[in-house]
Amino acid sequence: LAARALHDIHRDWREDAVVEKTIGRLMAVMGSDAESKARADAGDILGRLGDPRDLKKFVAVEGGRYKLSTGEVEMEPFETAKYPVANAWYKAFIDAGGYGDAGLWTSEGRKWLEYTGATVPRFWYDRKWNCPNAPVVGVCWWEAMAFIAWLNRSQDEYRYFLPDENQWEAVAAGKEGREYPWGEWEENRCNYRESKIEKTSAVGTFENGDTPEGVSDLAGNVWEWTITDYHKGANRDEFLFEPEIQEMFDRNELGDYFSKLEEKDRLIPVLRGGSWSLNRNDARCANRYRTNPSYRNINAGFRCART
Repeated sequence: LAARALHDIHRDWREDAVVEKTIGRLMAVMGSDAESKARADAGDILGRLGDPRDLKKFVAVEGGRYKLSTGEVEMEPFETAKYPVANAWYKAFIDAGGYGDAGLWTSEGRKWLEYTGATVPRFWYDRKWNCPNAPVVGVCWWEAMAFIAWLNRSQDEYRYFLPDENQWEAVAAGKEGREYPWGEWEENRCNYRESKIEKTSAVGTFENGDTPEGVSDLAGNVWEWTITDYHKGANRDEFLFEPEIQEMFDRNELGDYFSKLEEKDRLIPVLRGGSWSLNRNDARCANRYRTNPSYRNINAGFRCART
């Protein structure tokens, strides 16, 4: 309550020492064993006051052989973002003119962009979903890919990419094949339906739900897009834009919509990780979900990887 009151004061009237102490206290609550809702509230106001953490941090992923739910896979080393892409990072893409730069979009992405006229994520102006340190939601597969293309223009020493589902599961489950990112199921380690948070939480709110390697939010919070096709298991650099499928979803014709998704020749991407709106079974490392690549809802975001 004190932190929210501080946020209500104009930033020019806040004392730096008080702000610094408040931010430290909020981060202590997030790292404590407080109940899920209290930790999420602390993360939310931290995002509004100014989150000092590096939300663009990457973590090394060891190469080698991984026994995954999809089979045994030989993995090259790479780095994964510690957190899903947060609103603050995605804002830089918007501010750089990402939606107006056709060169950042795949050919099907440009069709989607022309069809929708999108200039921001679907819930960008909704306060419930736009906290700066919460995962960006309401982004389709092509928006995630355009963000990746924008990162690759940075001319640093890395090549950025959207992970495939094997890479995603290798990060989450590790070589030991953990059921959940931290091991066996325990309460109060992620943002899922029974947490009663009822929305996204600031990335890294549940530090005790991190992998042993230090990667956050791989269970719950948001589904994360991958480049893997759900039915065939092949990795793709493009998925088809089919407006009639999205129209079914928009008209709430969900029976027909899901029937279309089950067609074995339909190309649709895999999502991993579960979300704040689903139960603990959906948060397992091995769980996989599928939807249309134009899906833009309150429970789907993405995470970057790089080499």
